[in-house]
Amino acid sequence: LQLKDNFSSYYELKSWYRLAWSAYFSGKMQDAIEACYALFSLPKEGLTQDEKRLLIRDAAKIISRSFIEIEDIISIKRLVKKRIPNPYWGAVSLSLMNRWQQENALQKASDMALWALKNDQTSYEFPEILSQLEKIYEIRGEKEKQRKILERLALLLPEDSLWRKVQAKRSLSVTEKIPLMLSANKRLSE
Repeated sequence: LQLKDNFSSYYELKSWYRLAWSAYFSGKMQDAIEACYALFSLPKEGLTQDEKRLLIRDAAKIISRSFIEIEDIISIKRLVKKRIPNPYWGAVSLSLMNRWQQENALQKASDMALWALKNDQTSYEFPEILSQLEKIYEIRGEKEKQRKILERLALLLPEDSLWRKVQAKRSLSVTEKIPLMLSANKRLSE
């Protein structure tokens, strides 16, 4: 892959997006990863907030699937931290967690969640990572850990929480995340 220095146009962004998926489906995992690195580092000019979120979600999905094909979890964590810009760690971590949960690899999913929670507590995906980890603890019957995660999730609800303030600065809507927090509050009170 040849990476240019400036990818400001919408069409170049779309081209890298298509290249990432094509490389992945062709089994060229390293090319898919490199295309995703480019997508993460590109300016997102001309895209709506929803388009940006979908682009990042899909790039995270491609890169996580590619990572799973070629790397172990320790290497994956190192690659995420080293090669992916911080605002996108949560998206990649969540995508990896979802994939491992589908494969019933709950230990890998919980390891990734704990790593993500430790390394980036302001990512947009933070509430979903907490929610997924809570479900893993529920499946395993780890009630005390489950309760602690529910408490942590519930603390994101107030408008003056750090997570909500960071999302407001990033001009991101938190409306779709609020049901997760409300559910945690309700479950804690039961």
